[in-house]
Amino acid sequence: DSLAIHVAQQNAGLLVTRMDDEFLFESMELLASDAAVTACKGRLVRNFPGQSVGIKAGVLDGDQFRETLIDVIVKLDQESASSTGPDNTIKHAKIPDTTHPRLVTEMIMSVILAFGRPVDTVVIRKNTRRGVLLGHGPVPWRRSPLWLLIRVALQLSLERLAIKFQSKGARHSLYKQAMICIMARLLNVATEHGGVPHDMLYSMRAKISRRMLKLSPDA
Repeated sequence: DSLAIHVAQQNAGLLVTRMDDEFLFESMELLASDAAVTACKGRLVRNFPGQSVGIKAGVLDGDQFRETLIDVIVKLDQESASSTGPDNTIKHAKIPDTTHPRLVTEMIMSVILAFGRPVDTVVIRKNTRRGVLLGHGPVPWRRSPLWLLIRVALQLSLERLAIKFQSKGARHSLYKQAMICIMARLLNVATEHGGVPHDMLYSMRAKISRRMLKLSPDA
């Protein structure tokens, strides 16, 4: 069982997974910094998760530790940490950079590590794209960090299931097939609901078609 936690104000994600007699905490930065994006050519290659820590279930079952950890995560999710993210100037427009997730990836994970141990776990590599659109407001549009967290959590969970139930040589994750099913379901709901622009429906169909082509052995 896994629980994905989006710490929105800190640009961070936490994935908590029950592993036998312990809980696995995995942290990750969701939106990459503008400096990392502009410094690369093509897509930005990123590894998830950033850090993994295992902690005994008995420790987490303690009311004081669990409640304190939950309170800290809730406060970090609600409070903006503007000092952890510098501003960038693009064409004389002051564009806020993404927040550095250190309060989650460093502070919280260090506290958990003090009660647990580092764990070598499954690491996935994703070719990510970042776009920033400037509108009339002060806040630019960026790709959804929550959608990235959902996809990473789903892929990590399916990778672990593949390792658990199949031999290593024949391991095959169902992540791509699962994403096609989810997107096809969304397209079906959008079609039945009505009112969705035709260009958006076309884009959704094109996205599904591209993902289906990736399943081909020649892709």
